Amino acid sequence: MAQIEELEKYRAPALDKGLDILELLAATEEGLSQAEIAKALSRTPNEIYRMLDRLVRRGYVRRLPTDRYEVTLKLFELAYARPPLQRLISQATPVMRRFAREAEQACHLAIYDRGTLFVAAQVDGPGYWNVSIRVGSRIGLINTGSGHVLLAYAGAEERRLMLEEQEQPERLTSGLEERLRRVRQQGFENMQSMQIAGVNNLSVPILGPMGRVLAVLTCPYSERLDVQTAPNREAVLRMLIACGQDISQRRNGGELMRILDTHLHLVYQQRFTYPWLDGAPAINREWTAEAYFAEAAGLGIDRALHMEVDVAEAEMEAETRFMLGVHPAVVGAIAAGRPEHADFPAYLDRIAAIPGVRALRRILHTSPDELSQGQLFRANLRRLADKGLPFDICVLSRQLPVGRALVASAPDVQFVLDHCGVPDVAAQALDPWRADIRAMAALPNVVAKISGVMAYAGPDWTVATLKPFVEHVIESFGWDRVVWGSDHPVVTLTGSLTKWVEATRQIVAGASETEREKLYFRNAERVYGVK
Repeated sequence: MAQIEELEKYRAPALDKGLDILELLAATEEGLSQAEIAKALSRTPNEIYRMLDRLVRRGYVRRLPTDRYEVTLKLFELAYARPPLQRLISQATPVMRRFAREAEQACHLAIYDRGTLFVAAQVDGPGYWNVSIRVGSRIGLINTGSGHVLLAYAGAEERRLMLEEQEQPERLTSGLEERLRRVRQQGFENMQSMQIAGVNNLSVPILGPMGRVLAVLTCPYSERLDVQTAPNREAVLRMLIACGQDISQRRNGGELMRILDTHLHLVYQQRFTYPWLDGAPAINREWTAEAYFAEAAGLGIDRALHMEVDVAEAEMEAETRFMLGVHPAVVGAIAAGRPEHADFPAYLDRIAAIPGVRALRRILHTSPDELSQGQLFRANLRRLADKGLPFDICVLSRQLPVGRALVASAPDVQFVLDHCGVPDVAAQALDPWRADIRAMAALPNVVAKISGVMAYAGPDWTVATLKPFVEHVIESFGWDRVVWGSDHPVVTLTGSLTKWVEATRQIVAGASETEREKLYFRNAERVYGVK
């Protein structure tokens, strides 16, 4: 009721009437008579006569010889009083300059125009040499990274029209269609140049409010041989992704809500041993903090908690200490632990004394169910209450009753249920998972982490695929008992960090600002003790 009163408080009936007329006429192709307008708006002809007269005199509406009215292009002209291309270039240029300086590479901005891409802006790298393209150049759709991104983000019909508009219309091969599908899924193109040997085209989209591609930002990357400290291709790609998101954000207005990532895995294979990665070849490589934050910063992620990565047991403590100093934005660590061991109390004393340790975790979803049911395990876990440390619990969907028993056995310990309870999203297996989640949520000492579901959704997931699982967890636990996590780099198995952030934002778009703040950072600050 109060909301309705607030909306009515500052009404301007005459303005509303004029806008109603404009919106009605804008949706009508043949124009309308005064009587038809009045009927459509449930008003008398006399009520709208003066308003119509003023709109005609001011040039927003014109009267046809048939005594019908239609809108003019004046509103269109007002909207584009500052050319959109000029606005886009002015917003993109400082970001492009920053990228060129930090990446030590050139970059250019291309827009679609009559069957080709038109290079609208270009920035040189800081050195005395560049691989660049002249402003005003026209480049193809099929044989460039910029073209691939544009086609990947276009709908099927729009893509067909783009190709037909070329001077010599082209068709997509099955191989290129598959490549475009991957480009759309990962959010960028990374391909060898089809014009210059030794150059890789790195291309990312500049997106509008409805996800429509407005332009493409491309770096013609070439490896520096004279400067060993220059960023490598992977780092440059991350920088480019962040810059594309920054320009998109400026183009759409407003700032992204900040996010505290509570589930970041970092992998430094030169320092630590990761036995389990031998069975995960898709992510069996280095995953550094610098590469992560190059992408994360453009998404609003300003802080992260490092989640232990199941290193060799002898390296657990060393991993925690290293990760707490790996990057300024890593504001805490969720350390590994083995509560099933008799020497756990001494280990807990040492690990809890390290500044920045926020919680502990013991991998359970790949362990026998009996592990967490042992008396020693549970007794040791209860010791976390005295240290004020939460315990992240990661169990498979079928293990949720086992996990619930563990949570119930330590009522003074704060638990965090990882990955929404690991549901089978690809199979849309909502039951009995939903009932088990409700049962878990009934325990007051557990919160849920909105994370991981993308990895269980299969390669062809959509936001609609993830939505029922995320919404059920939030509904069951409530907005005060949910936190957000990326599960990076596991998230890259079926997408990217960017795609997961975008999907989350779409799923919770209808929530209030306060509710979204709780999910994205406020609850995590409370649960994990982050200042």
